[in-house]
Amino acid sequence: MSITINFTVSDPDVVSAKLYESDGSSGPFSHVYTEAITPSSTSITYSSGSDTKWYYVTFVDSVGGESAPSTIVYGGGESWEDVMISLFRTATNDWSAPQRNDDLTIKRQLVLSASEVYTMAKAVMPFSCEYTFNVDAGSGNNWDIVPDPIYGCKDPNFVNLWLLKAQCDNSRSSFSSVAANAIKIKDGDSSIDTSAGINGYKALLEADGGPCDQFSKAWKTYLYSDPNGANTYMKTTFSNLGSDYIPNYIHIERS
Repeated sequence: MSITINFTVSDPDVVSAKLYESDGSSGPFSHVYTEAITPSSTSITYSSGSDTKWYYVTFVDSVGGESAPSTIVYGGGESWEDVMISLFRTATNDWSAPQRNDDLTIKRQLVLSASEVYTMAKAVMPFSCEYTFNVDAGSGNNWDIVPDPIYGCKDPNFVNLWLLKAQCDNSRSSFSSVAANAIKIKDGDSSIDTSAGINGYKALLEADGGPCDQFSKAWKTYLYSDPNGANTYMKTTFSNLGSDYIPNYIHIERS
């Protein structure tokens, strides 16, 4: 099958793009294709590509100089948001119509929660990968995490803590929204009270085994885990969901 790799060229002297392919995101990568391009080119197409392999491109200038590799991408065309939005909906029971949140709202929440977890760890016990977090003040469509935490540079500890943090942040947001909209009015014998539901949200937020409690426990486990990866809690947190993408950590059932 053919695959198309999209990119942006910044060097005005670029004359070609070289495509590298690997069976895994960590390599080794082999050069499989070269295509002539111009500085205004935005993609190349490889007719012998695979949707189960990983790719990156380099750019070659007019004197033969080759650039550093681009971000690694998965040939299947999926990205972290396909996986994480599905997991977030499952964890927060948000599949039934009408869904409480659209995909873009969830993506924003995931990027913010990921940034917070990454910043927390960077100060005390950095993750295996270095990420940057892109946000925009407009439509929000450009919110992203680079490199891709699922198909690019992935750290299972980061992914598990990230999802738990996003669930916890979602619970806090729901509680704040309910509390802000609750009213209690009494006029003589008549009264209106919509604050009763707050207690349920508060109980969920503070409950043992709730998302915030799970994140707290997982975070402590991460900080005090064996540096070689002997971290039982993290490995079983989402074992009921399962995944081919993160073996022994997350599994996703697709229909």
